Formats: sequence, structure tokens, C-alpha cells
Amino acid sequence: MNRLDIKNYARFLFQELSESPEGLIKDSDETDETDLNVLVNISLATVELDLIPIIPQEFRSSFLISLEATKQSYHLEDDLSVTDYLAMEDIFHNEAAKLPQGLLYITHDQLPDYDINVDETASRPRVWTWEEKDKIGVYPIPSATIADILKAFYFKAIPELAADDEIPAFPVVAHHLVGIDVALQLMVADEGGARNVSALYGRELSRVGGRLKGLKPSLRTDMRYKLSETVR
Repeated sequence: MNRLDIKNYARFLFQELSESPEGLIKDSDETDETDLNVLVNISLATVELDLIPIIPQEFRSSFLISLEATKQSYHLEDDLSVTDYLAMEDIFHNEAAKLPQGLLYITHDQLPDYDINVDETASRPRVWTWEEKDKIGVYPIPSATIADILKAFYFKAIPELAADDEIPAFPVVAHHLVGIDVALQLMVADEGGARNVSALYGRELSRVGGRLKGLKPSLRTDMRYKLSETVR
């Protein structure tokens, strides 16, 4: 489904499932196209968040981190050239002939309670944290520059739809979920209709999830399995 299909589907659902046609939005045909385009992109982001636990491999990407001597903070865009970040998944050591070992994540307010002043080599940072928005920190702070020593896996934000002929960047079997969520937003003044559409969304998400889950292996699952085998 392209953006035009999604908008038409949302209008159809609004007309069929609304229980209060005299509500704030009387007819979805009266809704400005610009407004509908905004709603489509809002719903696009919502559906992506719902699909990530089901098909994480569709949204996963990665980047390498080169550590710089005495540098603890790395901005995702300025230092690491990551422009489509949505959420971090894991950071692993990236060393040849070694199984990937994950860095421990701690919150920034835990740093004072965590012993980071330990005798570690620069190639073995043990923890990472968010320094601030879009900036990560690794500890202990490296004492030497080492190229591509860490590999981070993250979930990327899919592009918004800017034209009616553009389609969502995830499997087509889930495209209609965006239209359902748009219809839900149109039901802002219709509690009964909103319940109907919300129930439809839940059923369709479950049905789509059953079809998509397990189509491809999860890289994170594979890595965690290897790590658990190593620990045993």
C-alpha cells in the first residue's frame, strides 16, 4: 500500500466503524489532505514500534565505533555518522577470532557508583551509557586510539512518507496497520468507534505477527545464544 492507499483505507474504516458521526471529525473526507499526511507519518512511527519486537531484523542496523585516546563521548551523527537512529539495542566488542561480548549498559546516574577507574586495557571498555541525547559514553575511558573495536546494533527510524506513491519501509503484509492507526486517530471524538478500531488493530497486529515472526533469525538472539553457550 502506498500513502494514497493508506489514506483511502483509513477513510473507509472511519465511515464503516464510526459510532458517532456527529463527533469532532464528522467525515474523514472533510479532513484536509495535509492533516491526513501528518497522521499517516504519526501512525507509521507507531506501527514501527509495534513491529520491532516481532520482526527486529527488518529494522536493525549497525555501525562500528573507533575509540579515540582519552575520549569518552561519541555523538551518533557527528562522530559516528548515524543519521537514522531510533533506539539502541546492544554494543559488542568487535575483535577478530573472538565471540562477541556485550558491554554492560548502565544509566548515567549510576556512573558515580560504578568502579570505572580500574586497570583495564584501552581495547576492553566494559560499560556504556547515554551521556546526553544522541551521545553515548564508554568506560573505562580509552588510553589509546583503536579502530573499529566496538560494533553497535540499533533500530533505525524508517523514512516518513513524503508523497502519495511512496510505501512504508517494512513488509507489505503490515502496511494496512498504518491505515487502521490513522482511522483510530480520526476517532478522537468517538469513543465507541475508537474501541472498534483499536480492537481491529489488535487483531490485525496479532495476525500479522503470526505470519511474520520467525521468518528470519534475530541477530540479537543468535548473539545471546552464543554468549550463553560461552558462559556455561
